[in-house]
Amino acid sequence: MKKLYALIALAVVGGFSAHAQLARKTAATKNVGCQTISSKSLVTRHANNPNTTNAVIWSDGFSTPANWSITSEAGTSGDWVIGTTGPAGGFPITTIASASAANGFAKFDSDSICTHNQIGNLTSVNPIDVTGHSAVRLTFSQYYRRYYDSTYIFISTDNINWTKFEVNGALTLNQYSANSMAINPNIVNVDISSVAANQATVYVRFQFYSPNSIDAVNAGCAYSWMIDDISISDIPGLDIEAFQNVRQGEYAILPVLDAAALTIQGRIHNSGTQAITSASMSFNVYNTTSGLVYSGTEAFSGTLNPGDTSALIINTVPYTPVDTGIYYIEQVVATAGDVDGSNDTTYSYVYVSDSVYARDYVDFDANNFAGSFGFPGFAGKLGQMYHNYQACQATSATFYLAGPRLGDHVSVSLYDVVAGLPNVVLGASNPYTITAADTAGAFITLQFGSTVSTPVNLSANTDYFLSVDQLDTNNISLGASHDIYTGGKIFYNGGTAWRDVDSAGIKIAFIARLNTPSSTLVGINNVKNNEGFSVYPNPSKGFVYILNNGTSTNVKVNVINAMGQVVKSTSFNSFSSEKIDLSNQAAGTYMVQMITDKGVTNKTVVVSAK
Repeated sequence: MKKLYALIALAVVGGFSAHAQLARKTAATKNVGCQTISSKSLVTRHANNPNTTNAVIWSDGFSTPANWSITSEAGTSGDWVIGTTGPAGGFPITTIASASAANGFAKFDSDSICTHNQIGNLTSVNPIDVTGHSAVRLTFSQYYRRYYDSTYIFISTDNINWTKFEVNGALTLNQYSANSMAINPNIVNVDISSVAANQATVYVRFQFYSPNSIDAVNAGCAYSWMIDDISISDIPGLDIEAFQNVRQGEYAILPVLDAAALTIQGRIHNSGTQAITSASMSFNVYNTTSGLVYSGTEAFSGTLNPGDTSALIINTVPYTPVDTGIYYIEQVVATAGDVDGSNDTTYSYVYVSDSVYARDYVDFDANNFAGSFGFPGFAGKLGQMYHNYQACQATSATFYLAGPRLGDHVSVSLYDVVAGLPNVVLGASNPYTITAADTAGAFITLQFGSTVSTPVNLSANTDYFLSVDQLDTNNISLGASHDIYTGGKIFYNGGTAWRDVDSAGIKIAFIARLNTPSSTLVGINNVKNNEGFSVYPNPSKGFVYILNNGTSTNVKVNVINAMGQVVKSTSFNSFSSEKIDLSNQAAGTYMVQMITDKGVTNKTVVVSAK
């Protein structure tokens, strides 16, 4: 619907043309040729306050709809529904993946109702006795995306007078709860002690708020809010929480020989009622093929009062990857007397490749796809910065187009950066004409230079800007990811000025990757062995060829998926070129590992959707 196709109007700044609007083409196309990792890892990485209650006072999983009253405010229309069917409007066609979803959940399907004037209430019918409990919180599961609406919880002790608590207030237009489409559900905790503590008659109300006073055109036709597994419980006395996901830097994929030390950092949150005066944060790094490769612990000293969050805690001895592979980064917090261990750990991950820079996580998780973008009716450029850590060469760029038009043209450009903005073009590709194979969604790789590849020399410790250029008037449909957005690094230009994507109300990273294979020609011995093998084509639609450029014999080949699982293994006594059939494997990124008596060589290849 309009939320997926409508133009995102931008404010006019200086001489920037008012017609230069960035358009979101679609958020429904998610087939980007990616391997989804386990939901457990994703939920742990992004979970929002994933506490387990200390002592449950009351709970409801919507298995008895009569426990709830459904009303709408005067002058508005649209009601909550309790059942097991997901939204019918413009929203991912899925139900909330809560623990008791099969027994029923509540949803306000705003887009399906689409009355442009909605304030819907879902209110508990029976009073809840909270006497004897001086610190209590309301906990529930949710799946939600914001669009010209607000979501509230109201608490009352007489079913007449209500106190409002806002939920999801920090989300911007089109953002999902937990700031990730992949997290279904996320867990919300709201301290309601100020109203409910020690009260004998407590009532709970959920309100979806999208009246036409917010916006006469877009309000009351938003997405959906689904909730389930509601409870009121004691707030634990001493409860430390690993807060926010671990950040290892700006990149989801980076080249092994251009890999800077991983700056691992996180925060501690006090989820209890007692002050925390000492704690620790441990950082562990795992390579999916070799296990634990780094461990370090940082002490926290100071005072965290209930509800407080610490400043960033950073590992003082960074870890620098020395080989290709997928690295999981674990953050564990601890304090003496912690009563809830379920919220002490979060995870992040980074893929160390042989030659690729990327900000998007779609190789790990197709649900991280954030739709596609371009310009309506005029040419423009979209791109992002990459920081090069050592001197090398950029040969090409790979990007994903979700659904361009046959015959349209695109190109890529690489700029130097001055004063935080793209400046002078250092290298560019020839225009590329979209083929029929590309219109269904495709990764496209374009070399810098015209008919002959002309690599761009990159200096050490320098920023460069990669741009994907829309050369025609149709929306280019450049794919985007929810991760890793970094303010001041991701821009678009639909006229004469570069603008941060944040100015359009979105926080995304484009699926536009810089390839620097020459960086693998120097450095550690393991990578030197890569000179003996080539793996192509990349991306591949299923068949991968291995070229033996050296004299290696007795080669064992393992193909390893994003979960570290060997999906194919074979051996060759002597060969110059062999074909590996991956056509039956899921789309995604794979590591092709060649084992010889000279060592181990790792190459990566993307298997795209058939």
